[in-house]
Amino acid sequence: AATWVTDSLLPSQPTLLSRRAGVAAWAPDGRTLAIGELPEPEPLYNGNPSRDRVGRPALFDGSGDQFWLVPVPSRGNDVRRLAPEPADMAAGASWAGAFDRVWETLRGLYYRGGTDRDAWETLRGEYRARAAAAPDAAGFERVVDEMVAHQPLVHAPVAASRAVVVSAHPLASEAGRLVLERGGNVVDAAIAVSFVLGVVEPDASGIGGDGQAVLWLRGMERPRVVEFKDQVPMAATLENRRILRDGRIVPDGPAAMNVPGLVAGLDHLHRRFGSGRVRWADLVDPAIRYAETGFVLDETLPSTLAEGRHLLARSPGAARIYLPGGHVPAAGDRFVNRELGSTLRAIARDGADTFYRGAIARRIVADVASHGGVLQRDDLAGYRAVEREPVVAHYRGHTLFTGGPPVSAGVSMLEALQVLAHYRPRQGATVATDADYWHYLVESWKVRDELRRPGPDGQPPDVGRHLRPEHATTLFRRISPLNATPYAADAEDTPAAASERIGTGTSAFTIADAEGNMISVTQTLSSWGGSFYVSPGLGFLYNNHLRASRAPADDGRDGGRAARARSNTASVPTLGFREVDGRLVPRFAIGVAGNTWIPAAGYSIITGLVDGGLSMQQAIEAPRFLVERDPADRAGAARIAIEDRFPRALLQALTARGHRFQKIGRKGELRYGYASGVLIDVGAGRVEGGADPRRSHAAVGLDALPADTQQ
Repeated sequence: AATWVTDSLLPSQPTLLSRRAGVAAWAPDGRTLAIGELPEPEPLYNGNPSRDRVGRPALFDGSGDQFWLVPVPSRGNDVRRLAPEPADMAAGASWAGAFDRVWETLRGLYYRGGTDRDAWETLRGEYRARAAAAPDAAGFERVVDEMVAHQPLVHAPVAASRAVVVSAHPLASEAGRLVLERGGNVVDAAIAVSFVLGVVEPDASGIGGDGQAVLWLRGMERPRVVEFKDQVPMAATLENRRILRDGRIVPDGPAAMNVPGLVAGLDHLHRRFGSGRVRWADLVDPAIRYAETGFVLDETLPSTLAEGRHLLARSPGAARIYLPGGHVPAAGDRFVNRELGSTLRAIARDGADTFYRGAIARRIVADVASHGGVLQRDDLAGYRAVEREPVVAHYRGHTLFTGGPPVSAGVSMLEALQVLAHYRPRQGATVATDADYWHYLVESWKVRDELRRPGPDGQPPDVGRHLRPEHATTLFRRISPLNATPYAADAEDTPAAASERIGTGTSAFTIADAEGNMISVTQTLSSWGGSFYVSPGLGFLYNNHLRASRAPADDGRDGGRAARARSNTASVPTLGFREVDGRLVPRFAIGVAGNTWIPAAGYSIITGLVDGGLSMQQAIEAPRFLVERDPADRAGAARIAIEDRFPRALLQALTARGHRFQKIGRKGELRYGYASGVLIDVGAGRVEGGADPRRSHAAVGLDALPADTQQ
């Protein structure tokens, strides 16, 4: 959104007066324009829990309640230099009161008790008086920024001498820990975690969805990728009107689903890489228990159910489970899904075969076909998980592995890192402290190649050219050290479509032991809530990945929409190794969820670990940013969406170079991109976990180390 003015004599040359939406009115003399700005629309729902209903302090909102008087520029002038800054707070306003609103908001979000509450109280004592004495709004915000920069960690780091499991829910993490305690390996633990997540975080993933795993076990020459992305049904052609609504592929309901891949993927992992010491049925059992006896909700799942209530209500099977009595469950309620428990019991007893070729498969096909879907028995029976070679890149003495085609996001992230490797930052540089470093992170991201969607399964494109060292050198030469550059005309980053309120979402988890065995898994339903459809009696939500398919490009470039094509999502499960005397020494594993923020968050975490020297927990809680096209600019300029946790001075320094920012969330809030990570020190026999406070993530350790060794 933006406010433009057109000179009546030069109607083809509009002038940008404000980067935000506004209502404009001319003064009678025609020399001044008044602009009343309108609030920026709230970003798409991206899984962020509604933990309180306190609005962000207006001082830092950056939109609404702004009234500008703009002198009309003469032709050729840059109006952005003429537009005044929003006025400071009115004289006599209470800076102390504004400070208290910020402090209380963050206390309610993150510091409700324990030692973290005490540390937050201490910061209030240190900064409140300085904030109250601020001479103006800029000075006040500088004090608040300093306090935010010194926030105590929301989650204490978890370190252990044997292993650490990090996932999107404490019950799932604990299920993985118990498998390790019984003698299972990291793959066994991952299977248990995955099944439990489908019960306790069913809006993000589950047996109706898909995923991708990157793993390394001792004795492997290099990591392996197990890809179990969902697959386009044979009958899902554009000639089939069942998959269309108003001329577009349906976004929800039974016709929106691809063939689910998760159960096949977990079965493949168990048969090929499991320890053999834990039975399949025992790995499914924790999920059965939570489905049948229930678990206590926090704010996370109810937030998604509230957003998708009208969609869930269309499906009687979904409404019966997720809207009991016609109401959205609340935090503190016990949530039970006995239908899913029954389905999981069948999978535990009869294996993955029942889901694809047995009794469950028959029930799926019969229900979907009777309600407008196109999935057939042959689609399920023909599905297979696939082992693939990982894509690999090098970054400052580290070798990084992630999944490649049919998924493109990991390739793009690694390409940006190899470009950035040509810039030498100051020691310990981070995006929250060093303007030069942040500039190069943004510009390295922008000069990445366009990467079209990889082709159907069996026809992977050549992505190796994107990761050749000499290619990164060429791209780095395009970066100006002093100025922000626009996107190329055909660059891949585009603003998110505003036609749907709910964005795409995922779940990601990581597990590692002190010997260096590690696995990172990302799994998804596509949207938060997937298709919002449940077959009666089966209890799980299907994916809605069919809409992610694309028609073949006219010029024949990568990216077809063909039957049995595998889906492509923003998935970047990544393993990192140190390069020591020609050997690969396991160092870290990360996984990220949350739509377009997934590769951006992965990029931030890796650079925080390697360049900033941060711990895993520090890297996960560090401020996030997302580089995207500016929808208000017609020339391809970028806009950087940021959590409002970056210092004002840093933003001003980058704005002077031509960068543009959009603040997301409240001052100090950790908002988007939901990460899990483990950091390994094989020599010391130590594993550290990092869990994201942005959702319900939790790290648990096997043989936890004393607190004084966890710093």
